[in-house]
Amino acid sequence: MSNLTKRILSALIGVPLIFLCTYFGGTAFFILIIVLILLSSLEMGKLIESKGIEVNRVLIVVFSLALGVAAWRGYSLTSATLTAIVVLACIFEIFTGAVKNALTRLSYLMFAVLYIGWLESHFLLLRNPANGDHIGGLTLGGKLSDPGFFFIVFVVTATFLNDTFAYFVGKRIGKTKLMASVSPRKTLEGTIGGIIGTAASGIVVNLLFKSPLSIEIAVIWAVLISVLAVFGDLVESLIKRDAEIKDTGAIIPGHGGVLDRFDSLLFTVPASYYFLVLLARADGLLHF
Repeated sequence: MSNLTKRILSALIGVPLIFLCTYFGGTAFFILIIVLILLSSLEMGKLIESKGIEVNRVLIVVFSLALGVAAWRGYSLTSATLTAIVVLACIFEIFTGAVKNALTRLSYLMFAVLYIGWLESHFLLLRNPANGDHIGGLTLGGKLSDPGFFFIVFVVTATFLNDTFAYFVGKRIGKTKLMASVSPRKTLEGTIGGIIGTAASGIVVNLLFKSPLSIEIAVIWAVLISVLAVFGDLVESLIKRDAEIKDTGAIIPGHGGVLDRFDSLLFTVPASYYFLVLLARADGLLHF
């Protein structure tokens, strides 16, 4: 079976499942993200160990999942949980009995928890704006029956289409390497094509949902997603090259690991959350 066939089959199974969990929200979406955090944290722990670095993989998983559970209840609890994790990580390190390389172990542990648990917890914050404590404005003035569903669809669609547009444009006319040492196949032409295509897709999604966001705001949001999607992919490529591995796993046929497929979303989802929070604070931008 070819790699393309595997990718198509994965999409036929995975996309409808993700869409349904996102559409229904609540417990279904919570379970989806918790599974995502679990698998991602396991992959990250394995990736770190592949470099010969000693790290507590159990703590990576537990702390990351704790952030996901907290995010289901709101932003304030998530922030408090992150603060507790920093303190607990330092305390646990004291009881390891090993002084040598303590800073290295703590650094890798906290990076893994922040990269996986903190960033991915924003999926739940974005899907459930009503639980966001101080972000009531994200309900878009009640003009959408389910604003969280719109937010997730906008971000995921823009992120994945950015990759698609960039791939085809880059394959067709791409000549200028964007960052050859990190990702040899990415081109400047493909990146620009991805930004333009993503901006157009943002307008379409915004119109389909009849959102109160203006076209200008939708375009700015989509471009922000496009740019950060590129950096999200580059960062994961950088980490993998440092660890000298091709894929973070093999759980998704044709794609590799969970991080290989969702790397861009680690940047675009949190960025979208805070972008919308800022809009909710700016008079008139949401056209309430």
